[in-house]
Amino acid sequence: MKVTQSTPRTVRASRWYGCTCAICGERFIAKGYHATCSDPCRADLKAKSKRAERIRYKQARGRFAVPDSVRFAIYERDGWACQICSAPTSRAYTHGDHRSPTLDHIIPQSWQTVPDHSPSNLRLACALCNAIRGDRPGSDQEVARRATQEVADGLVNQRQALTPA
Repeated sequence: MKVTQSTPRTVRASRWYGCTCAICGERFIAKGYHATCSDPCRADLKAKSKRAERIRYKQARGRFAVPDSVRFAIYERDGWACQICSAPTSRAYTHGDHRSPTLDHIIPQSWQTVPDHSPSNLRLACALCNAIRGDRPGSDQEVARRATQEVADGLVNQRQALTPA
């Protein structure tokens, strides 16, 4: 019977690495490599990767999806103002906020056999103007007039609900 001699295992020292957070840019030191500095940044990175995955999924199936970098470049180009009614938009999309920024196709997708999603065919429009315009032909002045009227009607309805009968 052959006896083998076992070598003693050496304990490897932990390595510390200087890292830069992928979300906030803060420098930190960690055991091993980490992409983020804290739990909130880790959650933010996870949400961003899920959004990027949704964009890749939509693009693979031929649906309209614009990466955040292009979206915000268009918002900056247009000065965060609706290109239909010229009203300033909010800086973040919130469901139910009629002044949330959205992307509007100047030449609607449904009018083209191959939709043009290039930045030259996209503009910033507030959610209300984009919803009113839809894919119908019509002047931007008419859409802006209707949007202004709907906002005014909404304020009138809110005032009526608040006044006692």
